[in-house]
Amino acid sequence: MSNVKVGDVRAWGDVPDGALVRDDQGDHAVRHARGRNSHGSWVQVDDLKWTEWFGAWLWRIHEDSGEVTVVALGLTGQESAKDLQRLAEVYEVREAIDGSDETKRAIWGPRSSRVSDGTLSTVARILHAAGWRPDMTAEDAARMLAEVRDG
Repeated sequence: MSNVKVGDVRAWGDVPDGALVRDDQGDHAVRHARGRNSHGSWVQVDDLKWTEWFGAWLWRIHEDSGEVTVVALGLTGQESAKDLQRLAEVYEVREAIDGSDETKRAIWGPRSSRVSDGTLSTVARILHAAGWRPDMTAEDAARMLAEVRDG
């Protein structure tokens, strides 16, 4: 499981401890170790705000439940629901940037095919902090980045 990366789609059983995942329903869960067996916790969302972690269930009960998308890795279990929400939102922005050639060109110009994962994650964090969402345009992203640079 050491070759799992953010953005990978994996079977529930192939997700490492310390991972935040999103299922095909859009729900998020965290896999964490407790004793001999890994457990999972769902993250509760009320009115589009992540309010708390809840539940603790054996991760293996979902092993035959299809696949999940890895949203973040290396969690300690000390993160707040707000921390997890931020990680999920940054992932969504990153996914939108990475998936759109138009957005990549607007942000990086002709160098867009050579953008590293680290750079992409950094830009996603900057855009998220500036309020950009995946339904905005490539021009919105480029303008927001320019404002951050010039501001």
